[in-house]
Amino acid sequence: MVFSRLGFACTVLLCAAFIQTARGTKCRASDSAALLELKEGLSCQEINPNYICPFDSWLPGTDCCVGWQGISCDASGQVTGWRLQGYWNSYLTFQIGRRDSSDKFLTQLSRVTALESIDISFVNFGGAAIPKEWGQLSKLKNFNIEAVKGFGQGGIPKEFGNLKNLQRFYWNTLVPDLLGPGLSSNTGVPKELCKLHNLREFTVFLLPEWSGTLPSCIDGWKSIQTISIKNGDSGNFGGVLKTGGLTGSLPSNLGKLKNLTELSLVGNKFTGSIPTSLGNLSNLITLRLSYNRLHGKVPWSELSKLKSLEWLDLSTNGFYGPLPQPFFPNAFQDLQQLEIDNNNFWGEIPRRLIDLPKINTLRLQHNRFWGLIPSAGPNNVGSPMYYWDVSFNYLSGTLPKLPPSLNYFLAANNSNIQGSIPASYGFLFTLNLANNRLTGSVPDSVKQVQVLDLTGNNFSNYP
Repeated sequence: MVFSRLGFACTVLLCAAFIQTARGTKCRASDSAALLELKEGLSCQEINPNYICPFDSWLPGTDCCVGWQGISCDASGQVTGWRLQGYWNSYLTFQIGRRDSSDKFLTQLSRVTALESIDISFVNFGGAAIPKEWGQLSKLKNFNIEAVKGFGQGGIPKEFGNLKNLQRFYWNTLVPDLLGPGLSSNTGVPKELCKLHNLREFTVFLLPEWSGTLPSCIDGWKSIQTISIKNGDSGNFGGVLKTGGLTGSLPSNLGKLKNLTELSLVGNKFTGSIPTSLGNLSNLITLRLSYNRLHGKVPWSELSKLKSLEWLDLSTNGFYGPLPQPFFPNAFQDLQQLEIDNNNFWGEIPRRLIDLPKINTLRLQHNRFWGLIPSAGPNNVGSPMYYWDVSFNYLSGTLPKLPPSLNYFLAANNSNIQGSIPASYGFLFTLNLANNRLTGSVPDSVKQVQVLDLTGNNFSNYP
């Protein structure tokens, strides 16, 4: 029995040694020391009995590559990733917070020289700046900050321009009213960041105290695929923030970013016109410039060159002029969403808009369009359109023939439309035709529409 136990123990030790050899050497001592000093600046509160403080596993004398929560290593024992995910309840009491008022504990991370990823969420740093020393992490590829309170004072350090391997910069304040402003400075995107030639994604979201400009040297982002700088969104978190946002004009050098697939600049304070150079972005799928202070005529001819474009959002700006007639018969073949509401466009609505082969959303409301609402063409049998809003214009004539797929939302209220309602409109889920000059009787099928507003007309049987 003694021999068996001894043999079993030896087997376990041999297996452990084999696993250690297969994984590589133990955690590098300098990395372990830096992480333990980082731990000294952070603390956990007991607000959720089901949540285990990640630092409980960070123990002196143990291998930081084995069992230290949130730490990942490579085969040589170098720490390559730190993921700190906290917890907060409805009273904004954070599971993880600062132990003291010093920022020195955060700078310790710069000593972990092989670090490739920083991922922090739901933590309260209590008013700390991003350490400029993190700009020394030459191997850093991923920088992800989400729902972190009291972090980012002073904005993005210019030293981040030294992170030559950085591929992703992501900052989402999530709920500024509860979590604070996030990044706060008037420097915008530091020009030093133009040196990040390997950057593929730059995303910041909901920053009420972050302002400044986009540098003209932005064409240095030669690998960039996503630029998303949004100070809110019309459908999320209560809309667009009134404060914060980038200013100035859109750099024409944006048109040199050949790999760009998304350019979303919603809710900023950009002025001027749309650079014609954007027509060179042959891989662009999403272009969203809504809720800015842009104005002038839209360079439709240039935008029609964007063969991959699926979402074009220019709403809530100061654009004006008529839409092209005809509307580029061979362009916008992949366009799914067109949002140009709340501008000063005028003239007739091109029929081709509703006959685009992949269009599903048309938001044309609050402009100065006149004439007839276009009917679906005879070949419109495969269009997936389900949302069409032409309200608050100067439209006249009778109601059109709808695309076969349109069964969810139609709004044509507050215009000058006459005649009766076709029975086929009863297939819609939402129908708003209020404040027009419609007459006759409302078909029984239309009365069954779930969300219906026909007030301000002259029907014989409604209300």
